[in-house]
Amino acid sequence: MGAEVHLTTKQRVKVAIIPRTPTSGAAPINGTPEWSALSGGVTAEPQGEGVVEAYITSGEDIGEHYVKVAFKADLNDGEGERDFEDLIKVVVENENADYLGYTFSAPEPKDDDEENESDDTEGGEAPTAERRRGGATQRARARKHRAR
Repeated sequence: MGAEVHLTTKQRVKVAIIPRTPTSGAAPINGTPEWSALSGGVTAEPQGEGVVEAYITSGEDIGEHYVKVAFKADLNDGEGERDFEDLIKVVVENENADYLGYTFSAPEPKDDDEENESDDTEGGEAPTAERRRGGATQRARARKHRAR
C-alpha cells in the first residue's frame, strides 16, 4: 500500500503521482494513469493534462475506503517500461470539534452602584468615608473609561 489519508465527510484532497527511479530521479509516466475508487465511500476525479493528479473526495460513508492508481513508467532511463498499481487507503471520519474558540465582548464598566449599596449597608452600619471614597473613585474610573 502506497499511502494513507484521513478525511472528514466534508473534505477532499489533491493527490499527485510522482514516480521515481531507484536513485530518486524523476521517471516519466507513459500513457494516462487510471484512477478508480474501489468502494462507494470516496470518489477519484482526475485533474489536468496527463491526469497525474486527482482529487479524492470523501462521501458520507464512515470507514476505510480505497482508491486504485494504475500507470506505466520507465524507471530505467529508457531501458524499459514497467506497470505500476497501487492503493491509497482513505479513512473517512465524522467531522468533530477540532479546537475550542472564544469570543469576547468589548470591556464594560462594572455596575458599581449596586455593589456599593450592598457594601454600605452590611451589618446595619453607616458607610464610612473610606467606603464612600472607594465607590466614588471606581465610578470616576468608569466614566473616564467610557469617555475614551
